[in-house]
Amino acid sequence: MSPEPCTLHQVNAKTTVLTLLDYDPGVWGVPPESVGTVLYQVEGYVDSLQIMSFIIALEDSFNIELPTEVTESDEFTSVGGVIAIVERLSARTDGALG
Repeated sequence: MSPEPCTLHQVNAKTTVLTLLDYDPGVWGVPPESVGTVLYQVEGYVDSLQIMSFIIALEDSFNIELPTEVTESDEFTSVGGVIAIVERLSARTDGALG
């Protein structure tokens, strides 16, 4: 079974999130197709000080608001989770969780 094709919105979300995380497959040792499961903070790609800049950059890049309950959720700990969150929120016209 082949994977479902990605929409342009999904490709842009993934590309932007990976850019904001300064993703480099050579440094991370994870190919792009497997990067969704990476726990970016646990693995040390973003430290406790960088996380605030990352959150602000996500909000600015996608014109969304990330409430504390989202940024402290289990979903927000993986690259794939962050991508899913920004796709969901940026698909809404007001950019807020409802």
